[in-house]
Amino acid sequence: MEVIVKVEEEKCDAKVNDIRLPCLKPLKLGKLPSFKGFCLGKEAFSLPKLETLQIKECRAITVFTKGHVSTPELKVIDTSFGFCYVKTEINSLLKTKQEEGWEF
Repeated sequence: MEVIVKVEEEKCDAKVNDIRLPCLKPLKLGKLPSFKGFCLGKEAFSLPKLETLQIKECRAITVFTKGHVSTPELKVIDTSFGFCYVKTEINSLLKTKQEEGWEF
């Protein structure tokens, strides 16, 4: 599995879709060696109740989403290398840790 939400690439800069998942609380992503991200399209995601995110053994992940993602309740991500505190947003954390040489 490479992505969870698959969308077709748009050829123009049309309005970005907003996708809301209001009941999603835990999300565990594990043992997915070819997993690249939750969504690689430009959609914006609102995950207002996401409290727990686990990303383990997902070495190919590059971003959580290419669009904006809102996770106001998410404070910590459980990863292959330990717990990471989310200070800004998921994509920034992934990028920072990958630049530091960590694999998810």
